[in-house]
Amino acid sequence: DCAHSWPWLGSLLERYRHRGLRVIVIGASEASPGKNAPPSSAASAAYGLEFPVLLDAGATYSRQLGSPNRPAWYLIGKHGLIRGLFVGETLEGSHQAEAIEAELQRLLEER
Repeated sequence: DCAHSWPWLGSLLERYRHRGLRVIVIGASEASPGKNAPPSSAASAAYGLEFPVLLDAGATYSRQLGSPNRPAWYLIGKHGLIRGLFVGETLEGSHQAEAIEAELQRLLEER
C-alpha cells in the first residue's frame, strides 16, 4: 500500500522541492475515468501533500511503463528520461529510501 510511504515522500519533497523535485502520482484504479478518485488522492490529502494525481483506470499507463508492482518510484531526469526505478513501499530511514535519495541527489546535481 503506497499510503504507508506518504510520510517519507512528504519529507523528501520538503527537503528537495527548492532544488527542482516534482512529484506526479499515477493512481492505478479499476474505476472508469471520472468516477472515483484513486486511493492515492485521499491518502496524499490526509498527509497534506500537494501534487498532481493521474488516474490510471485499468492500470493501462502503468503497464506501458513496465511497472512490475506497486508502488513503483520512477526517477525522471531533466531531459524526460527514466533514470531510476525502485519498487515497493518506502519508509523513512529504510535502505530503499536512502538509495532513492542518493540517486535523486545525483540527478539534481546534473546540469
